[in-house]
Amino acid sequence: MANLINLENVSKTWGLKTLLDGVSLGVQTGDRIGVVGLNGGGKTTLLEVLTGIEKPDQGRVSHNSDLRVAVVTQRAELNDDDTVADVVLGPLGLEVFEWASNATVRDVARFVEKPDLARATAFAASGHHLWNGGMFFVRARRLLDELARHLPATAAGLATIERALVAGDHAAAAVATAAVYPGLPTVSIDHGVMERAADVVAVPGDFGWSDVGSWAAVAELLPRDGAGNARAGDAVIVDGADNLALTDAGVIALVGVSGLAVIRAGDAVLVLPAARAQEVRAAVEALTAAGLSRYL
Repeated sequence: MANLINLENVSKTWGLKTLLDGVSLGVQTGDRIGVVGLNGGGKTTLLEVLTGIEKPDQGRVSHNSDLRVAVVTQRAELNDDDTVADVVLGPLGLEVFEWASNATVRDVARFVEKPDLARATAFAASGHHLWNGGMFFVRARRLLDELARHLPATAAGLATIERALVAGDHAAAAVATAAVYPGLPTVSIDHGVMERAADVVAVPGDFGWSDVGSWAAVAELLPRDGAGNARAGDAVIVDGADNLALTDAGVIALVGVSGLAVIRAGDAVLVLPAARAQEVRAAVEALTAAGLSRYL
């Protein structure tokens, strides 16, 4: 984050009273700062020294060269119909702004993907953390820049695909993708980018959400019969309970089994205990090792 204002060993006295005595502090991009204290304790003086209204008796105050500052203090003379927005934002000519008191947007101090159990428990107990819903809103140019910075091999692969698309068509891009993709690093955007990116903000939300990250999550989104079976497509279940049966081609039938997930996609069929629905990667790895990755 950029440093906006620095105070170095600043002191300020009014009359016989020292209000600031050797104060050093910095203000960075995204900081939201509250100053509290007794009346006459120097709050307004600190604000005026920070913003350049008052010069310190001793010490140094420095501002970022691009910084623009507007301030309202208790000594400001205002018109009866002035609003804070008029006084603060008017001189700056800002059409887009964010109030520091806006609790709906907060800077992200750190992004931690899949912490271990002990750490996740501590995070949840502290009340100072938000759960990542897996939804990222970012301009394409910013994401490409982050990839170039943190995952250069991935960025280079995407650039190769882009050149093929510009020079040819979608078929050429598909050929380039097939050649480049197997060699790209196996890393998620969470680990590869979000844990390393700066200037990230979070918008808290309180709503129902499922990232449909496993077949168990799919089952939760489907209606169930009286025995707890969930199905989609042409599937029948006889004398079974708590199964997931899903097909997009042909028919599947389950008889006398419980707690299974049976998934048919085209000419590939996956069968596993519903309780182990998160372990699909094991099947992917086995198919790849067997030279059957064309079914993935």
